[in-house]
Amino acid sequence: MITLDDLQDYGEKSNLKAHMAKLKPIHWQYAASLLAGMREETEAEMNRVWSQLPRNAKPPLDDKLARIIPELIVRVISNRRTKQ
Repeated sequence: MITLDDLQDYGEKSNLKAHMAKLKPIHWQYAASLLAGMREETEAEMNRVWSQLPRNAKPPLDDKLARIIPELIVRVISNRRTKQ
C-alpha cells in the first residue's frame, strides 16, 4: 500500500517539488486519511474513499494546495503500474 513516505519521496523527485514545500500538517492528515481507507491502489478506490470522508476530514474547499494530495496519489499509483 501507498504510504506518506511514498508520497513525499515521489513529490520531491517530481515537478511538484515546489508545492510540496508549501504543504501543511492538515494536508498530510488529509493524505493519511485517504491512504488509510484505500483497500487497493487505484484511482477509483481513492475517489471512493474521498467521497466517504466526512467534510471535517477534508481541507477547506478553497484550499488549492490540497489538490496536490490526490494528484500525488494518482501519480504514485501510475508510477507503480509502469514499473510492474
